[in-house]
Amino acid sequence: MKSFFHVVLILYAGCVSAKGIRQIDAAVPGDSSSQVKSELSFHGEFTVDLPQGWQRSTERQLNGQEVVNISHPEQDGILQIISMQIPGKPSQNQIRNMTNVDLSVDLSWQQWGDLSGYQYDYSRAGKFYRQWWLTQQNNILLVVFSSDMKNEQLRSLVDDMVSSLVFTGTS
Repeated sequence: MKSFFHVVLILYAGCVSAKGIRQIDAAVPGDSSSQVKSELSFHGEFTVDLPQGWQRSTERQLNGQEVVNISHPEQDGILQIISMQIPGKPSQNQIRNMTNVDLSVDLSWQQWGDLSGYQYDYSRAGKFYRQWWLTQQNNILLVVFSSDMKNEQLRSLVDDMVSSLVFTGTS
C-alpha cells in the first residue's frame, strides 16, 4: 500500500520545487508559555510554533522531496509536513481532488490560521490519522498527524501547531 505522501507526490511531481531547511529557535516575544518558533524554509517559506520539547527532522523521499517530521520524544505521534508551490492559485476543487478522499465524504473548506483548506480524520489498523491540505495563494502544505493513542489533548496541541502555520515567503 502506498503512503499518503507517495500518492500525492506522484500526482504533483512535475510542479513541486523545494529549497533547503533551516531552523531558528527563539522565544516568541510576549509569550510566557515557553513556545519556540521554528522557521522551516522551503520554496514558500513557512513558520510553525512548536511547544517546548518538540523536535523536527527531515527525510528525503525517493523523488527528492523533503518531508518535515515534528515529534516529541515523550509523546506518541508524529506531524509530517510537505511544502510545495504550484503554478497559479489552486481552486477549492483542485485541493479537494488532491485529498483523494471519496467524493461521497463531505469535506468542508476551513480556515487554519492564515491558511485554508480541507481536514480529514480516520483510523486504520488501530492508528489515528488527521490530514490537512492547506493553501495560500500558490503555496500548498500537505500535513499529516498520526498517532497510536486516542489522546484528545495531544490532538488539540497538534491542531494549535497547524493553526500557527504561516507562509512567510512571497509567491
